[in-house]
Amino acid sequence: MPFSQATKLLFVEPEKQPKKIPRLYRHPVNPTWGNSLAGFTLFLTGYILTSHPEIMPFWLAFTLALVGSFWTSGLQLKPILLTISRR
Repeated sequence: MPFSQATKLLFVEPEKQPKKIPRLYRHPVNPTWGNSLAGFTLFLTGYILTSHPEIMPFWLAFTLALVGSFWTSGLQLKPILLTISRR
């Protein structure tokens, strides 16, 4: 579990931490400036719309912000969908 490993690293001294950086996503990430800018814009739009329920429902604005944060990190949906379809 990547989250449990990350939690353990929070409480370990720097000398005892492994040299290899733990991966949070199991799928390939490919961050680019264009994707980062588009994802951040999507995140900001969703974040702003969470306080305006008359324009968009909260759950939809939250989902928009969440997708924007994943997009900013460089996580690509296409390889994930291909992996799921092969199972």
